Amino acid sequence: MPFFPAARCPEPSMPASELDHEIASGVEFWGYESDGELIGIMGIQPVQDVDLIRHAYVKPSSQRGGIGGALIDHLMRSATRPV
Repeated sequence: MPFFPAARCPEPSMPASELDHEIASGVEFWGYESDGELIGIMGIQPVQDVDLIRHAYVKPSSQRGGIGGALIDHLMRSATRPV
């Protein structure tokens, strides 16, 4: 399963306990790196008969550069159920 190490996310957008809960609930996280820096993250979660896009974040200084779109494209290509 893809993951993002704490060292790559010095200012977490959610407490570790909430992140653990999300992962335990089936959210699979994917990250986007540039020059070794994690600048975007997005999750996908199977719920009933669909997959939900969850937790879409892009570093503010990197927004409007296609990172969110690239992450969504990746999740859409890998989804096996309606999103």
